[in-house]
Amino acid sequence: MGNAKLSKAVRELNVHEVQRLLASGKCSINKQSAGKPAPIILCVSEGLGRERVKRGEIMKLLVHYGADLNVQCETRSWLYGKTATMIAAERGYFECLQVLVAAGADLSITNPCGDTALILAIRWGEIECAKLLIDKMSVDLLNHKNGDGENAFILTASNREYNYFLCLKRLVEAGAETDIRDKDGNTALMLSVSLGQEDRVKYLINHMPRSTLDQRNHEGQTALMLAASTKESKDCLMSLQHLLEAAADFNVEDKKGNTALTSATKSGNSEAVRLLLEKGAVDNSGAE
Repeated sequence: MGNAKLSKAVRELNVHEVQRLLASGKCSINKQSAGKPAPIILCVSEGLGRERVKRGEIMKLLVHYGADLNVQCETRSWLYGKTATMIAAERGYFECLQVLVAAGADLSITNPCGDTALILAIRWGEIECAKLLIDKMSVDLLNHKNGDGENAFILTASNREYNYFLCLKRLVEAGAETDIRDKDGNTALMLSVSLGQEDRVKYLINHMPRSTLDQRNHEGQTALMLAASTKESKDCLMSLQHLLEAAADFNVEDKKGNTALTSATKSGNSEAVRLLLEKGAVDNSGAE
């Protein structure tokens, strides 16, 4: 009966009742079953509205009274296999995440899909939570890939919003690998070019090893080819200029025999054609 009351109090975010029940010593704070998650999971997964401050207060109480920080939910739902840290990170419950991280929660645990708390935070756009985790994670964890080949760095490069760029910078400063690839072989530089993110392209060129500038994806395309083949826009042309100034190789061919110049010609990007010709690119008439 005590656990049912505790679960109810946690769901309703009743801080005083949670404190009273925990102090009574009559509750099994870590008890859970397939249909009834542990109180620490309930704290970040259920309740009336977001009310982050109340959740943070309840989380402090649960941690103080010995809740298992790393228990993974057994309920067959979107919660399955997740820890309170993962759920707090993906839902943006910053106060709860702070408590869990400070108490020593294991940040290396993954859900059945291979997602860490960091990957979940970035995927759901909870950038402040992501920044907190980045500052507390080892480089190996920052570079961790899930079952779909995604990792934190690739996810930040896959979104146009400026907050993701700030997160990408934080990852670079923390030592994350900058030449890591997605399942299609694209690097963060290639993704930034494709999204027309000129500021990121410039930043990445300055923070990636020169040897990675001409890396190819599974289609044999380089970042320069992608910039040249994109429809004319100020950002894409600026990205092309940054890549040319960094001495990206414009003679590389993709799997169809296209160079950056033939890609620009086919896409009708006349300004890109002009820039490439000025740099000495030669037309490859043998391309498909």
